[in-house]
Amino acid sequence: MKRSVWWLVLLILIACSSDTDTLRPLDQQVSNFVTELDVHGISTERSKVSATGEACLGRYQSDLHVFHAPPFERIDFYSFSDESLAIAASDEIPADADCHDDGVVIDWSEEFPYFRCGALIAFIQSPDDGLQSAFEELCGPPFAVTVARFPAVR
Repeated sequence: MKRSVWWLVLLILIACSSDTDTLRPLDQQVSNFVTELDVHGISTERSKVSATGEACLGRYQSDLHVFHAPPFERIDFYSFSDESLAIAASDEIPADADCHDDGVVIDWSEEFPYFRCGALIAFIQSPDDGLQSAFEELCGPPFAVTVARFPAVR
């Protein structure tokens, strides 16, 4: 019995080990933008779990910083060294954000916006109008929005 408990504890520790991954330092421009969100009443928390980007910006994973706005909204920030690189990356995304990841299309349940904010690209995985309004005020209108092929039932 004791041996099976030990294995269970080991499996739990392995499963949770990604929570303790060392996060790379946060880019100053992401930090500044998160501060601006806070000024607009949007509190965020940096994800402690390593995450991958989504299909449209998947190749920019090394530039990805993931945040969460309570309760469950995810914000992916892609940080570029200058605005021209962010513009070039955003130009790769069609207006309907119908991107392929190794030939697979991601079917979203909501319409989620992409914003270009200077040298940042933000992808908001949230239907929260307040969060999207704050981004529109800070960044202007979204340059792309996902297509909701399978709308969520509410």
